[in-house]
Formats: sequence, C-alpha cells, structure tokens
Amino acid sequence: MEKERLRIACVGYFQGYGGAEKSLICLANALNEKKYRISVINIGNGKIVYPINKEIEVIDIPIRKKIERFVEFRKIIKKGRYDIVINYWAQSAIFSAMFCKKHNIKTIYSERGNPDDKEYTGILGVLRKIYFKKIDGFVFQTQAARDCFPEDIRRKSTVIQNPIFINKSDYKMPLVRKEKIVTVGRLHEQKNQKFLLEVFKDFLKTHKNYILEIYGEGPLKEILEEYSKKLGINKNVNFMGNKEDIYSYIINAKMFVLTSKYEGMPNVILEAMALGIPTICSNYNPKDAVYEIIEDGVNGFVYEQNDRIKLISIMDEITKNEKIVEKISNNAKNICETHSKENIYNKWEKFINDMCEN
Repeated sequence: MEKERLRIACVGYFQGYGGAEKSLICLANALNEKKYRISVINIGNGKIVYPINKEIEVIDIPIRKKIERFVEFRKIIKKGRYDIVINYWAQSAIFSAMFCKKHNIKTIYSERGNPDDKEYTGILGVLRKIYFKKIDGFVFQTQAARDCFPEDIRRKSTVIQNPIFINKSDYKMPLVRKEKIVTVGRLHEQKNQKFLLEVFKDFLKTHKNYILEIYGEGPLKEILEEYSKKLGINKNVNFMGNKEDIYSYIINAKMFVLTSKYEGMPNVILEAMALGIPTICSNYNPKDAVYEIIEDGVNGFVYEQNDRIKLISIMDEITKNEKIVEKISNNAKNICETHSKENIYNKWEKFINDMCEN
C-alpha cells in the first residue's frame, strides 16, 4: 500500500490541555508531514487547544451517551474509508475493535496512562479482555506498562516514548536560578499536588524565601488554594494557571517536582529535563516506569510515592550542592537528542508500515 494513499484516523478524548491530547496532535501533525492523509477525531467534551496542520481534517463527536457515541463513531470511520485507526483512548479502541476488522481497517491502541487504573474495571475490564484480542497493534510508552498485559498483546506491540520538541541549543540554562520550585499538571487527584503542598510547608522551615509555582487548571483548583491557606503557606504558593509559553516561565526554577500517583509518560518531566531544570519525580504507577526516563542521581531524581522525608532530602540537596545540580542539568538535556521528534516518529512510521504488511 502506497504511503501517500494511506488514510489514518487519530482518535482521542480531548478536554483541554493534557499530555495525551498534546501527544496525539503532535503525532497527527508528524504523520501529515510524512504525506499520510490524516483525520483527528475528538470524542471528548472539550476543544482541541493544540495547533493542527491545516491539511488535517478535524471531526468532533460531542455525544455523551456511549451507545449514541459509538453509532456516530462507527458511521464516521466507515464513511472515511480509513486504512488505520490510531486510538489514544481505551473506549474508542474497544469501539474500533468491534467493527474495524469487518471493513479491513487496521486498529492501533496507544496506552497513555496506567494500565491498572479504574478505566479497566467493571464492564470496561470485561470488554477489554474480549476486544483487545481483535486490535492489530499496541504502542506502549514504557516497558513497565507493556508488562502489565498478557503475552498475546505484547507480541503485537512496541514501546515508543514521547518526543521532545526542544533542541539542545534552544534554551540556555540560567547562570543563577531563582529560589522557586515549579510543577506542571492538571489540578487533579492523580497529580497528588496536595502532598506537594504538605512537603513544601516542611521545606519552608529551612528555606523561607522559596516560592512554589503550580501551573495548570483542573477540578481541584479551589480546594488546593484553600488547602495552601489552611497550611499557612499561601503567601509562598502561586497558582499560575495555563501558560502558552510555559518554558519561559519555568526555565529559571531551582527545581521541578512531579508528585503523581500514576502516569503514562509525563511530557512535563521530559520537557523540564530538556530545559536543564533539576527534576524530581515520584515512582508513580506503573511501578518503576519512571526509571525508563530518569537515572536516579545522574539526570534527575526519583523518590518513592509519599516518602516525604526522601523528597525533602532531595530538595534540600539541590539547594546546597551546585556541583550535582550542574551534573544533573547537563545530563538531563541529552534527552533532546534521544527523544528527538525525528527518532520517535520514525519508530511510529516503521510500526505502522510493518503492521500494514502483515
């Protein structure tokens, strides 16, 4: 099948700013630039906020009822005569698996979160066991996530991490960093920002001039703001919202901290490392997946979830040890090369073409 004629639908649940949403749009743009014919199908209840190449068709399905949503989705896929449907959402992957084989359409599911989370419990868990067998290919962001699945799925899968759109020379590291800690992410239970506020309160006892900047929006914003007041640290905590040019806001930070309970492949960690910011990350679920990005003490730091003492110890070390900060920062920026968009999207293209040949 000629590459120029291949029609691909990229399907996601869009609800504003988010790592999975950004990754899907970046993949769609990259495949479009490689001369594939691309559509982006939005099954979410929000708008697509990331830039999309003008040649890409955008289709919204703002239907909340699952059965009606499925009927409309099937109608669109059949009408579009797609060769491949790439799903960044479990529900659409299951929908695709129900009917795509009958119409000679290949399906790919890219797992973007924690394979053990509640998305796979109840009826969805049952449907996953039945219909994932019908999916032609799987893309995982980490080996740890891949290992959560049975052998029949692993055999038709690959591991492709997310790309970095920052060149090593794009941003110069500041000679002097500000006394501030930054974190970026949706204000949601998953990101565990409440724990970060508690840690920051203890950290302030010996680092009184530091501020914490929290970037992002989400359902917990008011709760977290009130909690910072309750802890008596609100004068040192700034809720920054979403920023388009976020790199310019965070690059001069003393450190970046992510306290997530679970993740797929956190783009914010990759980006912080690419900027050369000393980065600390929890050992989120799937367990030990973070070590596929960070080599502890070499290009960043890892602590066990909710280990307050360890996290404060790392934060304290960063404030005192300039030599280790320099080493970590320089090593972290190598991710710009290992995770360049050329490397990552060439892997995607190879996986797609190999799957079409089988």
